[in-house]
Amino acid sequence: MKVKKNTNISTAIFSLGILMLFIGGFLLLVVFGAISYRNVVDSENHNYRDRELLSYLSTTIANGDYSEIYTYESADADSTVLVIVNEDEEHALRIYIHANNMVADYGDYEGELWPEDAIVLGNNGKLTVNEITKGLLMLETDAGQVYVKVVNYTGKR
Repeated sequence: MKVKKNTNISTAIFSLGILMLFIGGFLLLVVFGAISYRNVVDSENHNYRDRELLSYLSTTIANGDYSEIYTYESADADSTVLVIVNEDEEHALRIYIHANNMVADYGDYEGELWPEDAIVLGNNGKLTVNEITKGLLMLETDAGQVYVKVVNYTGKR
């Protein structure tokens, strides 16, 4: 009978070892699944933010509620400043890069920029405006490119 008791203890230890192996494997699967899910969600959120930024730019310009659009270089901005002058021809929306963020401020179209008070549109370090043909602009950011048809683009000043 002593042999039988040792066999029962060995069988119990072996069964407990297999149970622990299955539990450990299950926990590893849960952890790796959670990490993979988080990475997929982060990637999707990044893509949505990029598309939002490009959509904002194209919608703002394509809206057509402006008298003129032009660009200029400023020491206060880290990129070209895109100026969308209102129909009243006194105020404008200015979009530019400041501290690796695309920002927009609203003020006198010939006035100074206010990067500290500007609204952050997105984390972006690049804004270039190129006229492809008369009335067709290509706006390029870190998120990609968007083409916009404009009426009154007067170029660089």
